[in-house]
Amino acid sequence: MNLQKLHHLSRMRTELDKLHAALISKILLHSNDVVHGGSISVEGQNLIAKVIGVPFDVVHRPILASDQFCAVEYTFITPFNNADCPIWRMYLGMQGQLFFDAKLEKEIVNFEENNLIHTIVMQIAEALMKSPILSPAPIIVF
Repeated sequence: MNLQKLHHLSRMRTELDKLHAALISKILLHSNDVVHGGSISVEGQNLIAKVIGVPFDVVHRPILASDQFCAVEYTFITPFNNADCPIWRMYLGMQGQLFFDAKLEKEIVNFEENNLIHTIVMQIAEALMKSPILSPAPIIVF
């Protein structure tokens, strides 16, 4: 990798860090909004969530595509059966949109929207309902 490419990656990483900070600020601004079914708040520079009574830690990291940083990935994780269980992911693109996919093709919401927390909570709830955590246990017939 040449020095110019390294400098470019460093600039992009800085831009993603700024976008993450802006998302954190936006969540803080709306963290007292009433959302039925859940909440999202900030602890330090990290998001935390609680949806349908299930607590989530949110791990974030920059991701690369074609040797360029393109988004911040957020993974919503909760403990289940003595392990960390990832339930849902979202991706923050360079223009402030949140996406369902790492290719940044299916937009969820722009983080400037007032319904940001509600939209995220509803997406987590939907993923949680499809997860092993809330799925019915198999019935064993004797």
